[in-house]
Amino acid sequence: MKVNSMRQGYLLCIGKMLAALLMAGFAVYSCRQVPVSSLRTPKRDALNLAFIYNPAESAIHPEAGILHLNDSVSNLYVSIPQSELLFNQANPEGRFLTSLRFHYEVYELYEKEISRRLIDSGSYKTDLEKNRLHGLYYTVFPLRCRFGRQYTLRLFTYDNMRNKSIQTFLRIDKTDRNGRQYFMAFTPASRYPVLKPYIAAGRSIVLRYGPGGIDSVYVQWYRKSQPLPLPVFSSETPKNLLSRPDSIWKIALADTLVFDTTRTGLFHFRADTLSMDGFTLLCPGEYYPEIKTPAQMIPPLAYLTSGPEQKAIEENPNPKAAVDNFWLSCGENIQTARDLIRAYYNRVFFANYYFTADREGWKTDRGMIYVVYGPPRTMLKTDNQEEWTYFTEAGKKVVFTFRYKPSPLTENLYVLIRNLEPSPHWRQAVDSWRAGKVFATQ
Repeated sequence: MKVNSMRQGYLLCIGKMLAALLMAGFAVYSCRQVPVSSLRTPKRDALNLAFIYNPAESAIHPEAGILHLNDSVSNLYVSIPQSELLFNQANPEGRFLTSLRFHYEVYELYEKEISRRLIDSGSYKTDLEKNRLHGLYYTVFPLRCRFGRQYTLRLFTYDNMRNKSIQTFLRIDKTDRNGRQYFMAFTPASRYPVLKPYIAAGRSIVLRYGPGGIDSVYVQWYRKSQPLPLPVFSSETPKNLLSRPDSIWKIALADTLVFDTTRTGLFHFRADTLSMDGFTLLCPGEYYPEIKTPAQMIPPLAYLTSGPEQKAIEENPNPKAAVDNFWLSCGENIQTARDLIRAYYNRVFFANYYFTADREGWKTDRGMIYVVYGPPRTMLKTDNQEEWTYFTEAGKKVVFTFRYKPSPLTENLYVLIRNLEPSPHWRQAVDSWRAGKVFATQ
């Protein structure tokens, strides 16, 4: 079987899949689609939040972000792609309309999650006309958040046309006036908020500092990407390749910053040179969070290969042939290889979408587990920890626990609590992929 014909087939397949996923506008925040009438508030320790990382659970995918304006008020930005909204003409005027309702709750955190208190809430309903939207709907809610405090926000977005509700959870940190949530990026022309922690090469932004009073910021550029996560059974200390920036320069807040393909990496914006806190955007390159080129398809294979095998694939002068040969060796025929590719890079895409931090999402601890195992079957979540549970074919429970790691470069980094002994179920998962079977737990 010729490699070229196989390559054309599976790249067409994966390209269509990823394009469809992006058109759906999946968000990095937690979403679930449930009937409005069945919405309840379960006890925190009993609430299974696995739907957060399962894209099949949602029909619309709101994005959310915080911009602190002063010591007592913060703005909550919520956006939804127009393509996800359902419009109909069931109204006297015959106009294409949709209807949304939002409800938010803000809880102040005390004593390391021992207790929390509802300090603000509100609701808002809107009817939207299709021809008045321009690709994206967004709205802004003022929140009562005091300086020096941390909060958890719970947002309900009600899709009245489908009679469904989506939940969003968001961490609010107002303890440092140089922190990430004192900044927000906007598109230059439309001034739409950029609510993801990443941006694709070729895009541009303007940056805003919520309280005002400053006219310029320092940009720290980190060219190197963070290394792969350590194995699940490792006791080593992970390396940090972002200790020193490769370049520093100053820009005016009024300037438009263009992310081009000649300078990709991590961009950290700081208002105060004495503080490491600031606003960060990751720009890994073109297409991100998609995986489109053979060169982009090679690095995630490290979870399925040995060190020497991965090195040989990376050093192959023909990346396309290297990728083709690897998946054909797993699948033994073109159709099985296509199925493996579709499933594997689908997971890589969503790992990038959900878990991007100071590195690509697939290179985080959560991304590593997500790519190999898939979405968790159950997840228990507190403000600083996530516990993912899977079940083997024999019914054995496999649990991964991730703890939030504060960082001036990201607010989305969770670190796996590793075991010191080799994990048999990890080996079984990898062997399943290598034997031509997509690994999925019960």
